[in-house]
Amino acid sequence: MLYKNNYLFPIVLIDDNKLFLNNNILKLFFGGILISNYFIHTFELSYRTTLKKILELTDHKLVEINGEYKSLKYVDSGITIMCIRCKKEAKDGKGNYKLILIVNPSRLTDAETYSNNIMCLDDFEFALRKLEIIIGSIFSGIELNDFKLSRVDLTNDIRGVPESIIQEYIMIMRRSSLSTGYKLNSDLEKNTDDFRCEDSFNVYNRSQGAEFVVYNKHRASMDQGYPQEYLNYFEDTMRVELRCSRRYINKKTKGLSTVEAILLMYLNREEFVREFYTSIFKYRTDLCYISKRWQKEFIKKSFSPKRSERMIDTIEKLSESSAHLDNALYDSYNTQKTRTKIPSYFNEAGFSPIPIQLKTVSYMSSLDTVIGFSDGKKDLCYKIIKHSKGRKKVIFRYEDFRIPNDR
Repeated sequence: MLYKNNYLFPIVLIDDNKLFLNNNILKLFFGGILISNYFIHTFELSYRTTLKKILELTDHKLVEINGEYKSLKYVDSGITIMCIRCKKEAKDGKGNYKLILIVNPSRLTDAETYSNNIMCLDDFEFALRKLEIIIGSIFSGIELNDFKLSRVDLTNDIRGVPESIIQEYIMIMRRSSLSTGYKLNSDLEKNTDDFRCEDSFNVYNRSQGAEFVVYNKHRASMDQGYPQEYLNYFEDTMRVELRCSRRYINKKTKGLSTVEAILLMYLNREEFVREFYTSIFKYRTDLCYISKRWQKEFIKKSFSPKRSERMIDTIEKLSESSAHLDNALYDSYNTQKTRTKIPSYFNEAGFSPIPIQLKTVSYMSSLDTVIGFSDGKKDLCYKIIKHSKGRKKVIFRYEDFRIPNDR
């Protein structure tokens, strides 16, 4: 049920969850997180109509750029305008074209920024106010709520992760077993001549309508030609994104206006990423990663010879950089029961079966810890490796590397 008030944004009651938006005052009772490092990098708005109407609304100023009709007049203000033909013919008489606005909310408030991280509700609310004003000034007769929210990128920049460690985490994810319904998105590597698999991990779920992406932001910034000061800013940064399509957004924001939908996505940005992330992988992601040498040492000390042999056999198969966990289990064991048991042995041991490939690193925090969905308590592996005699290799415990203003 929706109630209007005297402010730009309404009070929203969704299934007895209360969200009060009263200018600069926020009281949130979603059972979720009030402060988050996650932000909305970009979102997309679409308005279905006829080509004639779009040309009238844009004053015939769209130009063809790389096969698409765009206007970059307002790009410095955070808005790219596009026109596309719909894949399906309209049955409601609205027309077969879409007017698309790609919105960078950070640039609505700071035209010079590349950081794109509005984490404060006040600033995000201000950006939406400015967006409404700009839409009203550009397009006669339509407003923000006339558009549909068709895409949102929920984002977190995880800083303080050395580039070699970022690449190791990405390759670990690529080698991990995915749950049913989740698939690696291989389109980018198929269509990019110089694609580097160690720099990005993309997995999507078609039925949910979302894609989870982890990539090396510094490397991506270099590819995109960012100025040197921004390359310095994004050094040692691992970016995490949940790219939400219209299907995903509709499920989460059913019955809401466009403004309400944008705000709901913003306020629940971390919870939505967490919800999707925790269902991606078949096996646990709260286990630390250690080198093959340490894996073998822990196994031999903790398990029976028969179990140790099976675990070490799995490790040996995974010691090759291209080896996948599913293949290692299927190649070694004939029954599903045994294939399920092996990962449970590693759960008991407290570390992942996938060994670290970097020769200079002996320990890395769990994926959950780095992405921010774990408390990062010191585990037994960490304590033993850290205090081992003659240790020379790097221990990457993210809590020790995290920058001071990160939570």
